[in-house]
Amino acid sequence: MKFGLTENKNLILFTSSFPYGTSEQFLESEISLLCSRFKKVIIMPMWTTPAMRSVPANCEVVPLVFQFKPTKKFRYYILQ
Repeated sequence: MKFGLTENKNLILFTSSFPYGTSEQFLESEISLLCSRFKKVIIMPMWTTPAMRSVPANCEVVPLVFQFKPTKKFRYYILQ
């Protein structure tokens, strides 16, 4: 399988807590590669903490908030 630049595509990445906290360390090195391959990377962590690690410019962090209906939030990002 050949991996090329997918200029017109977005990636939604569901995580446990990345980029918050100290878990999922492997994503620190992977996120740069993913951001170089996709137009936009949207990270949706289940858990947040006050400290957030830095992410590339074309990466948006949208914490999952269960007070809202998730289907509306997902539809917004998928149709964007």
